[in-house]
Amino acid sequence: GWRIISRVHSSRPVAAAVAAGIGWDADRANMAGARACVEAYYAAGHGSDAEAMVRCYHPCTRLTAPSSTATAATSASGHNGVFLIPHADFMQRVAAREITEADPLCAKYDKITKVMMAGADAALVVCHIAYPPVLFTDVLSLLKFSDEDGGEPRWRIVCKSSVSDRCPAE
Repeated sequence: GWRIISRVHSSRPVAAAVAAGIGWDADRANMAGARACVEAYYAAGHGSDAEAMVRCYHPCTRLTAPSSTATAATSASGHNGVFLIPHADFMQRVAAREITEADPLCAKYDKITKVMMAGADAALVVCHIAYPPVLFTDVLSLLKFSDEDGGEPRWRIVCKSSVSDRCPAE
């Protein structure tokens, strides 16, 4: 059955958010920042650049996908049907990928389909990213925060769930 694996939360009170014009599609500056994080994610993935990809993710990020073969014993998630990729393993996969930044199919199918703001510092992004012949649909939870005292807040992916299919036939 369906399970909640990610929750996007903002500490801003709803009444204050409405009064400030912040809502599911309102905060344009922060939405642009969230989109820029996803664009950096695309560039790092297609460039097989694990170092750049690390900057897109929080180290505790959960990367999940449904799996008909995963069992509680074989999946890092400890649950049947959920494939969990540990952060370090995902970065190794990125580094081992073929570079696809010049592939025209990537440019054709890569697309941010929805950015939903849950306040000034939380967003949910649905996007497609192609690694031909595979097309992934990712649901990304992003938070804007500083990971060091006095540091500049920036957007980072904190949870990723993916499903895959074949790129549509030309």
